[in-house]
Amino acid sequence: MDNLNKPEIQQQLFNLFTFANEENTKLGICSLSEIKDSEVMWAMYGNNYRGYCVEYSYEDINHPKEMMFPVEYTNKRENNIIDVITKLFINSMVDAFSEGKIKVDKNQFVRTFLYKSEDWRFQKEWRLVGEPNARCQVKKISAVYLGNKVSNIHERRVLKIAREQNFSVYKVLFTKDDTKIHFICLKQ
Repeated sequence: MDNLNKPEIQQQLFNLFTFANEENTKLGICSLSEIKDSEVMWAMYGNNYRGYCVEYSYEDINHPKEMMFPVEYTNKRENNIIDVITKLFINSMVDAFSEGKIKVDKNQFVRTFLYKSEDWRFQKEWRLVGEPNARCQVKKISAVYLGNKVSNIHERRVLKIAREQNFSVYKVLFTKDDTKIHFICLKQ
């Protein structure tokens, strides 16, 4: 433990904390889901059925596919920044001892954003990771799903854009027979 008080080790730790902080601010995250028919997600993210859900084809997303990751659901804490910095410190020491032949694994930071509690597994989430405030280019919208409480003005706007851009529009429909979300087609 006395070695941690050495100036060169203190400087290395400072550099790692600085690096960790800088890398954290260099990431932008876009969260996507495989599902569109979750009552919980419509309530939470769809403004209690007054919003909408946009469907894209994976092939139409113009973003490096190696930066698109499925979220991993676990009850083990995998995104502890101290653990990440400790791993970076070890990697940095390996880099130093190997005279630069083995590089630091900077992807540790990306991985910290890919874990969620098992409680959220139903979301089937994916994350696009990139520059903050960068716009992910999508060639084409496949469909838009409107909540059943969407305003008439917003519904008309989406239908107008759908005619211009040629994508399908559906609207949430609840039936008296079951509690599942169904969709009616407003524009094919």
